Amino acid sequence: MIKLIILLLLTVAPWTRSISAFFPPTYLTAVRYALVWLLFCFWFFQKILTGKKIHWPAKWFIYMVCFWLSLLLFTTGHSINLKLSLLSMIPYLNGFILVFIFVDFLSDQEDWRWLVDYVIWIGTFVSILAIVQYLIVQFGVLSFLEGWLIPPSHRGISFIDLANGRSQYRAAGTFYHPNNLGVHLGLLVPLTVALAIAPDNSGKRRVIYGFSVLCMLFALYCSGSRGGILTSVLGLMIIGIFVYRSTFINIIAFTTVLLLMVFSFAELRTPVLEYFRLAGGLSGRPEIWRKSFQLFLEHPFLGSGVGTLPERYLGQFGFLLTSDLYTLESEVYQVVLNAGEIVQANYSAHNLYINAAVEMGFLAPLSYLCFIWLYLRGLLKAQKRTIIIYGIIGSASAHFAHTIMEGYVMFTNDTTTIMFALLIALGFYFIKKGKINAQTAAV
Repeated sequence: MIKLIILLLLTVAPWTRSISAFFPPTYLTAVRYALVWLLFCFWFFQKILTGKKIHWPAKWFIYMVCFWLSLLLFTTGHSINLKLSLLSMIPYLNGFILVFIFVDFLSDQEDWRWLVDYVIWIGTFVSILAIVQYLIVQFGVLSFLEGWLIPPSHRGISFIDLANGRSQYRAAGTFYHPNNLGVHLGLLVPLTVALAIAPDNSGKRRVIYGFSVLCMLFALYCSGSRGGILTSVLGLMIIGIFVYRSTFINIIAFTTVLLLMVFSFAELRTPVLEYFRLAGGLSGRPEIWRKSFQLFLEHPFLGSGVGTLPERYLGQFGFLLTSDLYTLESEVYQVVLNAGEIVQANYSAHNLYINAAVEMGFLAPLSYLCFIWLYLRGLLKAQKRTIIIYGIIGSASAHFAHTIMEGYVMFTNDTTTIMFALLIALGFYFIKKGKINAQTAAV
C-alpha cells in the first residue's frame, strides 16, 4: 500500500494546473496534501504493528528539522496573518515527513532504481507534452490538439518578445508557469545524465536515459526558463568535473571559444540575448530584492510569519514592478497566467534567502545555508562515491543555485517539495549504504 501511495504522489507531483474547468488546480494541491498524510499514517502504523526498524537520515538533519519546526512555530505565533502562515507551513511539514519516509522506504528496498526510473519517466512525459505545446503554438503543428493541450490561461500571452515584432512561446507542460517547469527539469537533468553514463547500466537503459535527457533539454528550451537552463548546465558541469576531469577541461575550453565566436557576430549574438532576455537585465529582480530587503529590516529577528511576504509586498509596494507601462503589462500577464491559483501565492522575493528572512527572520537563511553545506559535505565524504552520487550532487547543486533567483524552491512549494524530498532522501540513502558496506567489509 505504501508503494502505491508513493507512486500516486510522484504522479501528481508535477501536475499543478488542469485543462478542465471542472477540476481546478486547487483540488490538485489538496490531493497532494492528502496523499502525503495518508502515506504518513500507513507508514507509521506499519512500523508500529510490525515492529520493523526505522531507517533514519543523518542525525544532523534531524536536529535541523527540529530547529526549523521551532522557528516555524515561533514565527507563526506572532504572524500578521495567522491563517495564511498555518497554511504556508504545510509544504514544510510535508517535506520533512517525506524525507524521513523516503529514506526508510529506500532502505527497505532491494533496488532503488525503479523509483528513480518512475520519476524520470514522468519527467520525460511532461517534457514531451511541453515540446508538443511549443510546436502547436510556435509552428502550428498538430493545431487540432490546442484545445486539449494548451492551458486556457496560456493562450496568446505566454511569450518571449523578440525583435521585429516576433515572439517565442513559453511552454509550461503540466505546470501553471514555465519557470516551475524549469525548476522541475533542472532538478532531474543531472541525475538522468548520471544514469545515462553509469557503467553498470546496460546499453538499452543508457539509450532510454539518453532519450529522456534530450527530451528534458529540449523542453527546457521550449519553456524559456533561464534559471532551469543555467542550473541544469551547472549540474552537468559538476558531474563533468568529477567524472571526466581531463576531458571536461577540454570541453570548457572549446565551449569558451565557441561562445566568443557567437558573441563576435551580431547575427548570432542578438538571438541569444533575446532568448535569455538579457537586454532587460534580471527581469527586475534587483528592484524586487531591494524592496523585499526593506520588508526584512522592519522585522529582522522573527520575521512577519511564513507566507506573509506577498501580502506585505502588495500592500506596501503594489505589484512587483510598476515603473512603466511595459512592466505593468507584465504584472497583469502574471495574474492572468496564474489564473486558478491564489494570486498572492505566486509572488515571492525571487530569492529564497531574502524570502525566508522576511518571513522568518535572519536565522532562516543562515539555517538554509548550513543545510546546503552539511548535505553536500556528506555526499562528498561518502565512503564510495559512484556516478549516481555525482548525479545527486549535480542535481542538488543545481537546485541550490536556483535558490538565488527564485523563492519557490526546496520546502516552500508543495510540488517542488515532493521532488526535493526524494532527492535529499536519495543522498542520505547512498551515504548510509556506503557506511554499511564499509563496516561489512571491515568485519
